[in-house]
Amino acid sequence: MRRKNNIILGVLFLFCGLIVLQSLTTSRAFAQTPTITPSSATTVIPSKTPTPSILPKDSILVSTATVGTQYPWNKLIPIKIIITPAYSGKMLQVKWQKQASLVGSPTILTIQNPQAGTPYTFSFTLSPHSTSYLRAVADIVLITNTTNYVSSQDIPLQLSKDKVVLPITGSYVSYQIGMYVTLAVFFLGVVPFSLYRIYLYISKVLIPKWLAARIKAPL
Repeated sequence: MRRKNNIILGVLFLFCGLIVLQSLTTSRAFAQTPTITPSSATTVIPSKTPTPSILPKDSILVSTATVGTQYPWNKLIPIKIIITPAYSGKMLQVKWQKQASLVGSPTILTIQNPQAGTPYTFSFTLSPHSTSYLRAVADIVLITNTTNYVSSQDIPLQLSKDKVVLPITGSYVSYQIGMYVTLAVFFLGVVPFSLYRIYLYISKVLIPKWLAARIKAPL
């Protein structure tokens, strides 16, 4: 009986030892396993793109272009370009770039010995040979004793299918009305009056002279 009790106690001690050993092993394993903490989300704030510095416009050749009122009778477009050179030079020249859609006249204008700070006016006419959007370009050259300065002047134009500059201005309408009035006066007034004067000259002068000459002529 006593031996049986010892066996039971031994089994209990062995079972308790196994439980303690298991608990120690488990606690050591948790102690050695690192805790993985999810990383916090990082908010990326986009940096503002720096605004590029606007470089100053080349002030050596300051030019402005003015588009005048188009002539309705021949579709020519008057252009005026004013150029103010920053330096004095030997020659200031404006030349239209060759293109089939727009023809400038004259093609080249030149001023000798331009002075610094003095505005110079160049007058041209453009003849459109196409419709829709057109872009005329004039090359500007300032020749000095040491350097040649080159610039350009762009003139955008929007034309209708009838080669009329858009938008149509009141000045163009006035030109058009004046053209029609002139044509009406010419055909309804000048032409009939001229024909009447010719009739009077023939009937009052030429025919009497011819008859008088025939009467005096010998048979």
